Amino acid sequence: MENILVKNPVKEILELCKHNTKTEKINIKDLCRTDYKDNKVILDKYFKNERGEDCFYANLLYFRQFENVSLNDIKNALKSDFKKAISLAGYKYNPEHYKFVTQALQDEYEEDLFKCKSREEEELEKYEEYKYKQIEGIDFEAVDKLTKVLFNALRKRWVMIFHLENIPGLINNALECHYLGVSCKPSNNAMNAKIAEIRALLDNKDVIEWLKTNPTDLMFDRCDYVSTYQRVLRNLTCIDNELSYVREIIHNPEDIFEEEILSNEFINTTCYIENTETNEEEE
Repeated sequence: MENILVKNPVKEILELCKHNTKTEKINIKDLCRTDYKDNKVILDKYFKNERGEDCFYANLLYFRQFENVSLNDIKNALKSDFKKAISLAGYKYNPEHYKFVTQALQDEYEEDLFKCKSREEEELEKYEEYKYKQIEGIDFEAVDKLTKVLFNALRKRWVMIFHLENIPGLINNALECHYLGVSCKPSNNAMNAKIAEIRALLDNKDVIEWLKTNPTDLMFDRCDYVSTYQRVLRNLTCIDNELSYVREIIHNPEDIFEEEILSNEFINTTCYIENTETNEEEE
């Protein structure tokens, strides 16, 4: 088995903080029902609109029925169903894009939306656009960055060193807002603030020099160490019992407490932290 403790972990984590879509092969916006006309499972799962009618372009409405679904869960499901990696870059659900079952009707309908309108229609459109702008969509790029950083930190046992314990809550809050159809602005701000915090740490010369000594979270108190990793994994995966399911994801041959982390000996934790928007006075 390949040793995950790489020779230059600093460079690797820095790269993870950058947006990289080279491994993505297909964008969800390019998925069309005609490519899967013989696959009823795919059509029923990804090519239905909010009214339950067939539509031409793919969407992620199917996942709204699940509580606490993570971005990683969605990506794994997409990869399993479509047999290749699917990029979510730029995806923003708009009901108008999923009205018709044929491409001709759908494209013509959307094209008509930009044609000459009456004054009443223009006013209504401005109002709808204003409302839509107030509901900021989820920043999938920020979710991707935090997910990559967290999983690498879990494997290298750097979660406590970099204070990444709150990342699962940040990601889950953002996804919850997205699926509820409310503004993701507070969650997006929180995620990007965390990314900036990580970058600032990794730009610090003293931190870089210290990382060359290959420190790990194993230097912390055993009880705090095990409970922290259990809490992070439970918040991230919402697994309430033994965590053996994630063994391959976090395996580190240098960790003498790995079996304790994967056991079910500690108190379960909630996997969703309520997202609230504070007003300026409270701030």
